[in-house]
Amino acid sequence: MERIIKRKFKKLKITILVILLITIGSLGCIKEPGSDEEDKEPIEQNELLEQINSRALDWLAGLDVDPIKLRDEMGIKGKKNYVQVLDIYLCLYQTTNDPEKKVEYKDKVAELIQVTKEEKYHDLNEINDTQFRQDSTSYLRAWYIINEFGFNTSYYITEIEKVLPRLDAHLPTRGTNQKMAFMFYYHQLGYQINYTMAELFNNSVIRDRKEIQNLSELDVYFFTHEIFFLYDDAQLNLLTFDDYKYINATLIYQINKKLAEDNVDLLAELLMVMNYLNYRDMKEYETVLNYLLNSQNKNGSFGYYEDVRRYYQEQGINIDVDISIYLHTTEVTLRALNEAIYS
Repeated sequence: MERIIKRKFKKLKITILVILLITIGSLGCIKEPGSDEEDKEPIEQNELLEQINSRALDWLAGLDVDPIKLRDEMGIKGKKNYVQVLDIYLCLYQTTNDPEKKVEYKDKVAELIQVTKEEKYHDLNEINDTQFRQDSTSYLRAWYIINEFGFNTSYYITEIEKVLPRLDAHLPTRGTNQKMAFMFYYHQLGYQINYTMAELFNNSVIRDRKEIQNLSELDVYFFTHEIFFLYDDAQLNLLTFDDYKYINATLIYQINKKLAEDNVDLLAELLMVMNYLNYRDMKEYETVLNYLLNSQNKNGSFGYYEDVRRYYQEQGINIDVDISIYLHTTEVTLRALNEAIYS
């Protein structure tokens, strides 16, 4: 439903896309020509990023992302949005060299994961197929993040093993990049899966070689995520010379297109691709990096979705736009920036 609603806004001046189709501007606070902000002395990227992280965490503190409440009371993807918050803290934890901040981030995650010890959280064998598809990847992602922080996950693995038959049975119905995601988590858990990454990648957007000017927003998200999972699963060696030619051409075209559209979300994902492929010498790299460094909203979030907020209000739709839309954009942008500057 969210994706359908998003498409209704393509005729607006600012395109609005939800979750996998998110096109972003600012919340009315990207620097305007002649603004006071432009007259300030430039500061180092590291210092600027510290300010960005601090403002984002202040904004994040105002969100209630209890996954059970989000699903039961608001009818939105509880685990997906919950995991995005965990991902922010994981990224900050992994990229900072400040031991005090590491302790701070880990302590916060220790609080956030208490909900995973509730029986109702582990509901994948009870929910319907639609909700199962929405929650299953994030359910495994949550385990992965908790494990990356070094917390005991034996209780979580016990619950995963209860739902493993249903996970296995539904895998053939998923798309290529989702199968790649499950493969990564299965590998981390030590489980067998009936695919190889090479087999999956042969059915990817990258290998399909669709004309880059004809790629849809969803295609571009698939393109970025295919590279994410190759990188995460240490299988970038699957990329051929022709793959790289296509990737390079796609990056250049899509970066220029998304800059013209003020699409913060996809620009963040494209910057992540350049990080993972070690493309820091591309002239587009600094362009995107500087764009994102100057795209934060005054409240600490990233993106522009006020048209969606007004639409929901007018239609009486009870969906928290900050959680269901802004959060994703903020998460991917923070990850892209911190990985670019601190990794």
